[in-house]
Amino acid sequence: MNTELVVASLSGVVALGGAWFSARSSRRQALLAHELESRTTQQDLMGRHRDPLLWAAFDLQSRLYNIVDRGFLRVYFRDGSDRERAYARRSTLYVLGEYLGRVEILRRGVQFLDLGDSTLNRRIVGHFTAISNVLNNDGGGNTRFSMGTSSSSAAISGRSAS
Repeated sequence: MNTELVVASLSGVVALGGAWFSARSSRRQALLAHELESRTTQQDLMGRHRDPLLWAAFDLQSRLYNIVDRGFLRVYFRDGSDRERAYARRSTLYVLGEYLGRVEILRRGVQFLDLGDSTLNRRIVGHFTAISNVLNNDGGGNTRFSMGTSSSSAAISGRSAS
C-alpha cells in the first residue's frame, strides 16, 4: 500500500475523530451553560422574593402573637378609641394581605421552574400548603380561626358581642 495513502487515511480518521470530539464537547458545554443559567434564574427569583416574604411572614407572625398572647384585641378593640380600632383593623388586614401577596408572587414565579427534588424545597412547599389549608378552613371543628362565634370576631368587625 502506498505510504501517502496510509498517511492521508490516518489524517482523515484523526480529523473526523477530532471533529466528533469537538462537536460532543460543544454540545455538552451548551447543555451545562443552559443548566447553569436555569439554576441562576431560579436562585435569582428565590433570592429576590425570599427576604420580602420572610419579612411579611414575620410581620404576620408578630401580629398573630400580639392578638393571641399580648392583649391586642383588648387594647385596640375593647378599650381603644374608634381611631385605634380602625388603625388596628387596617394594619392587620395589611399585614395579612402583604403576606398573601408575597406568597402569590412567589407561587406564580416558581410555578414553571424546576425546583428539584430537594428535601428543603419539599418542606417549604409543605409549609405553604399547611398555611394555606389553615387560612382556607371555614372553622368547622377548629374554632381558632372561625369568625362566626367568638366575641373577638365581633370586636374585629366593630359590633358588640352581646
